Amino acid sequence: MAITQEHVEGKDLVQKWVQQSRSHGKTDDQIIGTVFVYGDEMLTLEKAENGELVIESKKTPVVIFRKLNELHKSNVCRACGTEYHSHKEAIQCCASEDE
Repeated sequence: MAITQEHVEGKDLVQKWVQQSRSHGKTDDQIIGTVFVYGDEMLTLEKAENGELVIESKKTPVVIFRKLNELHKSNVCRACGTEYHSHKEAIQCCASEDE
């Protein structure tokens, strides 16, 4: 039984992150302007004229530089940002069992 990445879209992950952030008490004003990268897609949370949050998407080449000393094993899902009690739970969050 192998674990594979579930087919998800970047917007689905952003929506899950927004729900998680709201459940942790963050307001829309606090999360507006947040930028997400999913593959070659850059997504940004913006406020529409009617006051609702919208996810703006732009396909673009993406390069991410990380400092080696900042890389560490954490209990946060790298796809959606949900925090778990263990590293194993975090890496299984956005994965499903392949039957």
